[in-house]
Amino acid sequence: MQATANFARYIVGNDFELSFKLSMDYTGVDWVSVYLVDAASSIWGANDFGVHALGPGNTVAFYINDLALNDGGNNLHLIYESDMETALGLAPGGYDKTQQHTIQLISTAGAGGTNRYDFVVDGATIKTNLLYAFSDDTIRKIDFLSFFADAAPGGAYIDDIALRYPRTYTRWSVDNNLVGADALRDADIENGGLGDGMDNLLEYALGGDPNVDDAATYLPTYGITEAGGGSNFVDYVYNRRFNSAALGLTYGLNTSTNLLSAWNYAGTAYETSSATIDQDFESVSNSVPFDTDEGFVNLEIMENQD
Repeated sequence: MQATANFARYIVGNDFELSFKLSMDYTGVDWVSVYLVDAASSIWGANDFGVHALGPGNTVAFYINDLALNDGGNNLHLIYESDMETALGLAPGGYDKTQQHTIQLISTAGAGGTNRYDFVVDGATIKTNLLYAFSDDTIRKIDFLSFFADAAPGGAYIDDIALRYPRTYTRWSVDNNLVGADALRDADIENGGLGDGMDNLLEYALGGDPNVDDAATYLPTYGITEAGGGSNFVDYVYNRRFNSAALGLTYGLNTSTNLLSAWNYAGTAYETSSATIDQDFESVSNSVPFDTDEGFVNLEIMENQD
């Protein structure tokens, strides 16, 4: 079975992660596979990107792809149950294929179309720096296949499959139909070009829509907490992308006791907690102390475009 969605535009030339949860109550020795394929790929390995999971009757746990290793044929590398037990700190016989396991293939884009990935199971890196390559850049589809040749009962159960990729500013601007000058980071195009007070970089960093006047929803919020003795705290809350470091985004606070002198960069020094908003963003709470009559806080977002 092959998914109809084509993810090429999102992941070709980019870092990404393919993940899913897997359990098997099939008792034989054969396999089920999950692959990301191009227009020319087969499910047997070669230059493909994916994993075969072997049934509980087999001492091999996985076949994974690596252009530099070929002990399973077709550029497939064998991961034994004993390898899993060592990596996960389990006793011999402790890796139970009937239990649900989280599989991650974390890909790093390379030059010339040859990429590397890490194979991770239940949070443990089993193999790293594995090589793979695609021959085509127009198709990237997820392919599922099972091969249960014997008559053993049971099956394989795949859940929560996900393909995650860094949503760079360029990707975000394309997704929001921004072209030409409207796609510049300092553009603010809402309200017929008058803007909503949030330029594109701020919209991108805080979760806004560059085509909608939504500043009131996405700009940071604040309140004042009295601490007594002439001291107060500014409770300052803003949105932050979970993978901000990977995207080259830096979020930090500036403080000042007046608007005539220079801002003092505090960064994340006053961060007290964070809470998940959705799969992309978290809400970051800060408590900034002031013992003066006036106090000012400003959020600074910088992007490293290297």
